[in-house]
Amino acid sequence: MPKALHALKSFTSNEIKKVHPQMGAVWMEGYFDRFMRSEEHYLRTIGYIHGNPVVARLCDEPGEFRWSSAYGNFD
Repeated sequence: MPKALHALKSFTSNEIKKVHPQMGAVWMEGYFDRFMRSEEHYLRTIGYIHGNPVVARLCDEPGEFRWSSAYGNFD
């Protein structure tokens, strides 16, 4: 997993910096994984992830953030 994530992060950050050369760090160092212990835990985690753009004030509702799997889904 660490090698695969490093490759993904390296590729995507290089591609982003081709378009935005002035951009600093794209990814935080390291990563966190979590074992999903139940369907409830899984659904809470998805809700947390979908809520991140709202917390960051990138949108008002999770379904408004174009790069989210919640995009277009207004609950």
